Amino acid sequence: MSAPLPVQPFVRPLPLLALAVMAFNDHVLKAAWPGFVTGKISDVAVVLYGPALLTACWGLALLAVAPLARHAGTRLDPRPTRRRLAVSAAVVAAILAAINLSPRLRDVYVALLSAADVPGLAPGGYRYLVDPTDLLALLALPLALWDGRRAIDGGGVRQETAP
Repeated sequence: MSAPLPVQPFVRPLPLLALAVMAFNDHVLKAAWPGFVTGKISDVAVVLYGPALLTACWGLALLAVAPLARHAGTRLDPRPTRRRLAVSAAVVAAILAAINLSPRLRDVYVALLSAADVPGLAPGGYRYLVDPTDLLALLALPLALWDGRRAIDGGGVRQETAP
């Protein structure tokens, strides 16, 4: 088997579909039918694509700095690992918990979104309601981990690879 690319956990049906559902929900469904269900759809979608996206970004960052590391005598392995996926899932869970339990951290999150805004993406500005029930979306985390592990294991990645 060939080694998986750093983006392999993300370029799979589950995370890509979750990202598309979130975009459609945020830009169409929430405007037409605001409420509890449309509020939770995006939370579940983030939990389904977030760990794979962070794992892919981590691997791409390692790939980008690998030539510098080789020059310094260090080898970096950008291939995705179960450990990186688990850490990425923990980061997604921690961020979701933080912004849904703390108004102060929610404000920091909204400020970061606003600073990174693509003009026209959020014409009304970014808003986020602190809502502890959004943490129900974390029930989807095992599915995201299962799918990411399938991508990683399908590529024959050694599990002892360091993060």
